[in-house]
This record gives sequence, structure tokens and C-alpha cells, in this order.
Amino acid sequence: MRWHEMSRKRRAVLLTLASAEIALTATAAADLWARPQREVRGPKVAWWPFIFVQPVGAPCYLLWGRRSGGRGAFLRRLYRGGRPNRLARAMNRCWAVVQGSGLLLPSRLVTLEVPSRTSGRVLSLPLVLADHDGKRYAVSMLGPDAGWVHNVRAAGGRVTLRHGRREAVRLVEVDPAERAPVIRRYLAVAPGGRPHIPVDRRAPLSEFERIAASLPVFRVEDLPSGAT
Repeated sequence: MRWHEMSRKRRAVLLTLASAEIALTATAAADLWARPQREVRGPKVAWWPFIFVQPVGAPCYLLWGRRSGGRGAFLRRLYRGGRPNRLARAMNRCWAVVQGSGLLLPSRLVTLEVPSRTSGRVLSLPLVLADHDGKRYAVSMLGPDAGWVHNVRAAGGRVTLRHGRREAVRLVEVDPAERAPVIRRYLAVAPGGRPHIPVDRRAPLSEFERIAASLPVFRVEDLPSGAT
């Protein structure tokens, strides 16, 4: 079947799957490039052609090709200085498409859409929402200087979350005294955030209270009926 003969839904599914393959392959290639040989199972030279074999190569490397211990350092390099580098930005764009589609992913994996505080252009960013006491929360793993935090504040908290459908919500900033249990829950459900937060996910709540003021947390709330 040719592209122009496909339904809109079928095209969306194919584009989402293609974005997922690109994101996984980019992640695997960047990880393999940065990871020393001692942290790779088997010769690195053998993994290079294999990770580009679609659709199995990159997932196989990420699941079984790495020895423990180096993933955290790789993720921290992507956000050195608290800002995403070019690779991280490219990967985020791909994952924003994948998570926003809602295909085969848990509902906590969403795409945040928020206007840029400088240009007004709508920016998309993949996020992992933490659930706590029946509420959903967004946590800034990079602290108060993350771009999306500034944009959310500038927008008065009004944003859109996408996971298969668009949901207009308000993000309400949580007082530091109430953040600790949410941050602990976030680390339980968001492995990618763990290298950036200097507390073990199994640590007592008092350890999270110590760092809570440095990590902005926003509660997801429905917009009042009729709000725009």
C-alpha cells in the first residue's frame, strides 16, 4: 500500500513507530560511543552494525549489551550543566512523538506542550508523571533552571499533556514541605531521572526532604469548566 492510500490513523501509527526506532537507535548509538569496552558485553566493534538492524538491534543492545554501572554517567553527560546537549534534544523530540501517541506505553509517560516564554512557540517535551495519593505530579529532575519549568511558570501553569489524546491542565507548583514523598515516588517510576537526583530511590523520606527545595514539583489539576 502506498503512503497516499493509507488512512490518517495508519500514517500516524507508522510515524510513531518510526520515531520510536529512531529514538532507540540514537540512544543505543550514543551509549555505545560513550561507554568504555569494559562496560560492554562483547566487542564494541561487533555491536556497531548490529544496533542498526531494525527493529531488534538497538533494543537488544540496551537490554543485554551493557554491563551495569555506566548508564548513569551516560545520562548525566546528556544533560551536563543542567541543560540538554544536541543529542539529548534530538532524542527528546523523538520520544515526545512516541509518548504523545500513547501507543503501547503506560499512561504516566506523557508529552508536555507549553508555550515558549520567549518566542511563544509551543514546545514539546517527554515527561514521566509520578502518582501519589491519587494525584499526578511532574518533577524537574534537573532542578529549578530547567527550561520547561520556566516556561510553565511563565504560562501560569496552563499546559497540555498528550498521551493518545490532548488534555488541557494546570500545573500547580507544590510547596517544598510537601515534595519529598512525590520525589521518592518519581524515582520509583522514572529510571531516567535517578542519575540526576543525588538520593537513592530506597532512601528514607528524610533524605528526600533534604533536597526537596531544589527540585520543583507541579501537581496536575483539571482546568475549570469553560477555562481557556
